[in-house]
Amino acid sequence: MAFKALAALIVALQIVSGFCQTTSPTLEFFETIPELSNFTAALQFSGLYELLDGSTGPYTIFAPDNAGFEKSLAPFDATWEAFTTGGQEEAEHAREHLEYMIVPGVYRLADLHAGLELHSIMSNGAAFTIQPSRYNNGNLYAVGNNTYYENGNRGRILESDLEVTGTDNIAHIIGAFLFTEEE
Repeated sequence: MAFKALAALIVALQIVSGFCQTTSPTLEFFETIPELSNFTAALQFSGLYELLDGSTGPYTIFAPDNAGFEKSLAPFDATWEAFTTGGQEEAEHAREHLEYMIVPGVYRLADLHAGLELHSIMSNGAAFTIQPSRYNNGNLYAVGNNTYYENGNRGRILESDLEVTGTDNIAHIIGAFLFTEEE
């Protein structure tokens, strides 16, 4: 009898916790893409997903894949784990960096062209540009404005026009984490 009561209590707690949990369409979408697990963790840590879920959009998200995320942080002796842990100050720092790769409005691949300057949602509107491949093979790159960054600060657009389910946002997967000089 005690076992049944305990089982009923556990089920009741699971039901209640299900109602209390907040869901994020943005996080749920990115969690379905394994190669974006670092980016997803950073969105969650920074709380930026709340803006992306809100009514102020739509947004275009340039999301670095795991390999690009790790490669881009390595010169700074940083890891994605360190980037996504800590207190409020660290979360705000992560948010500022992530905001650089998000622009207001919807920019599909067909809208992107060489020389296009995209202004981020950072408070100062720092911009990055779209550039063609150096080898003229049709690939496009998102290029950050931080010229100090020795690995080129450019990420090839690997996948494009991913519709973020439950929002009006779209995402492009890129091969680098972009940095700005205008923090």
